[in-house]
Amino acid sequence: MMEFAVWVFLVSLLVAFVRTIAKKWGLIELAQAHAPNDLIHEMLGCDFCLSFWTGLGICVFLAIFVKWYLIFVPIFSCNLRYDA
Repeated sequence: MMEFAVWVFLVSLLVAFVRTIAKKWGLIELAQAHAPNDLIHEMLGCDFCLSFWTGLGICVFLAIFVKWYLIFVPIFSCNLRYDA
């Protein structure tokens, strides 16, 4: 159980880092501007959605190459980011 908690913490940190870099480089705004429909445009503006799908992408990679149960990590590692 402790190992799972450590994986949740590490994935959460990695997701926060990836989202911060994407926001700083303007990748999120670029993707929103070129979104093919309104659903994806709205999803790219939602912090919870971005953190969940980024975490899922990371965890699919980890589940394939590390341990199979890491596919459940995004449910617990979604982090919200509030910009003031």
